Order: sequence, then structure tokens, then C-alpha cells
Amino acid sequence: VRTYTGDAWRARALHDVPRAALDGIGDAAPTSGSASDSTVLMEMQVGPATIRDCGCTDVPLVRCPPRTPGKHNATSRPEYEPAGFINAADSDVHLYLWAGGCETLLTEGRPLAPGQQSHLASWAGQQFRARRTLDDALLLTHTVGQVLIRDCQRRGNGGFGDGI
Repeated sequence: VRTYTGDAWRARALHDVPRAALDGIGDAAPTSGSASDSTVLMEMQVGPATIRDCGCTDVPLVRCPPRTPGKHNATSRPEYEPAGFINAADSDVHLYLWAGGCETLLTEGRPLAPGQQSHLASWAGQQFRARRTLDDALLLTHTVGQVLIRDCQRRGNGGFGDGI
């Protein structure tokens, strides 16, 4: 579904959906119910992803070796999608592009200070990671074009979620 910055989305679970189906990809589907008798799992406003401590399992940083980029052919890339980030953490962060086993530093020499934003050209499926500059702790994993739906009550988040 095409969406634009500022659009708001709401994900709901119908009451007769088994809890197991909400914790992962399940085969169960609702057989009855309506939006009026459902639980709000997430509200999200489309925009930049917010960087803060996600409580993620800390994945060790493995940097990709330096490489010389090949010739660039813009027509061979998938359709462009912007990826935006806002640093809401209390310290400077670096942004990395995850490449299936290692990470490429995108903010070398210019980390994002608290409150700063960064906007990058990307495409659906690319995965970005934000790490605290002091200790390389993982603060955010963001896959362009994907939105993770979690139960709002689990983390005490009653308002709009992070952007996409």
C-alpha cells in the first residue's frame, strides 16, 4: 500500500484471534468480529524512524572491510524509497547499513547528535542499524518497507509508534 509522510495507520487484532497468532506468523485467522470490538495493537504515523534504546538484544558490531564501489548504474536499482532517522537517544549515534554478516558505517566522522536527523536514499528490504558511538550498543534495527507490530500494552506505548 502506497503511503506518504504524515499518514496515520492503526493495526487492530480482533478478539477471537488466538494470542499465539499475534506473537508470530500464525495460521489462525479471525472467523468473526469487527473493528468496533477489536484491540489496538499499534498506531503509527509515517515518517522518519526514531532512534532510542529499543531494548534489542545487543548484536556485536562486525564492520565490513573497506571496498572500492563498482561502477554505478542507477537503472539497475529497485524503486527508490527514502529512509529517515531522528536521534531521540541521549547520546551520539552512528548509522550502519547491514549487509548480511557485516555493517558498513554511513556516518563516518559525522555521528548524529541527539535531536539530529538523517535522510538516506534506499530501497525496500535494506536494513539499517543505529549504534551508540561510545560503546557500539545496538539502539535500532530498521528494515525499509517493514513495520513491526507489537502489543502497545507490553511496553507502555499508548501513542503513535515509530515511523517507516
